[in-house]
This record gives sequence, structure tokens and C-alpha cells, in this order.
Amino acid sequence: MKNYKKLPSRSTLQSICKAISVLDAILCAEWEYRFYSYNSAWGPDEEFCEMQDMEGQRFQILFKEEGCVINGVHSDYENADKSALTEGLPEVYHEFMFGEPVASYGTNFCLWTDESGEWQYNETGKADGKEELLSIFNGSPATYKQWAEEYFEVEEIPLDVIEQIYRGEILTKNIVMAVNPEIEDWEQLISDLEEANYTFDF
Repeated sequence: MKNYKKLPSRSTLQSICKAISVLDAILCAEWEYRFYSYNSAWGPDEEFCEMQDMEGQRFQILFKEEGCVINGVHSDYENADKSALTEGLPEVYHEFMFGEPVASYGTNFCLWTDESGEWQYNETGKADGKEELLSIFNGSPATYKQWAEEYFEVEEIPLDVIEQIYRGEILTKNIVMAVNPEIEDWEQLISDLEEANYTFDF
């Protein structure tokens, strides 16, 4: 196993996952056209973040009290030997990595936190796409801003507003409208915010 140094701590990763999922929900009411989504009640004491695009790139992240595990799939590369990728994987993550939906999606890379909170993975020597798929977690709201403006084909999203959501500040109608002045489906947004367990006041 090797340490992976390019991810933030579990708690920071979780905060970013919530932020980008909330931003996606504000920008796009239709779940199937979003990249990021967050479920704060995936299972008992489990929360879940997923990224999926239209081209076969996706990741699934499970947050447990004990730590965190990431499964990544990149359609440009062949699936790796899963037994090699998961060698040394703590048993607490086995049900997630070997059960559904991960089993159906496949696996190009797998990362997890150990007892000390460090990120671990197994190097297979094959290209796996993790640098690309996990680049959103570099901690910079500007990274999301640049990506979202291009993907959703929207005018400039104020960076300071994205930063507020990255910090987990209470979401107000003014903040929502600053991100997406044309939002119409407030009921859908409220449902998404409740699913993500993100605090709002409207």
C-alpha cells in the first residue's frame, strides 16, 4: 500500500462533497444532468457522494464514522484487478466495495483512510484516471467555478458566493439567486438540500 497525498482530510473532503453537490442542485434541477450528488442518509451512520457524467466517468464516496472509502471508474481505462486494488482494505469497507452499486460500476481505483486518517491505495502500474476525477478536491472553489461555468453553460458565478457554500454557510434565497438567477423549482432544491443535510433559511 502507498500513501496518497493529494486528497484533503476526510472531514474536509466531506465538506467539499456537500458544497459541490449543493451547487450542482442550485444550477440544475434535473438530477440526471448533474455531476455531483450527496445523500446524508445512505445507511445507518453512513453518508454518500457520487459523481457521474455521460461518458462513463464516475466515483462513489462512502463516509462512515470510522473513515472514508472511494471507488473510481474511468471509461478510458480498463478495470484493474479488484483483488489487487483492495489488498489491505479494512473490512469495514468491504460491503461497499464488493456490493452494489459499486460491483456493477466496476473499479479503476480505490482509496481509503486508515486508522490514522491517512489516505491509502494500491499501485497497479496502470493508468486509472484518479488524478483527473479527484482534481475537484484540491480545495479551491475556483476549480468548481471554472468547471461549472463551462459544463452548465452559465454566465459568471460569483466566486465569493461559491466560497460561502464551500464554508458551509447557511443557504439563503439571495445566495441561491446569486448562483442561479433563473432558478424556478424551489421545491426540488429544498428536497435536495434536505437529502444533503445542508442548512438553509427560506
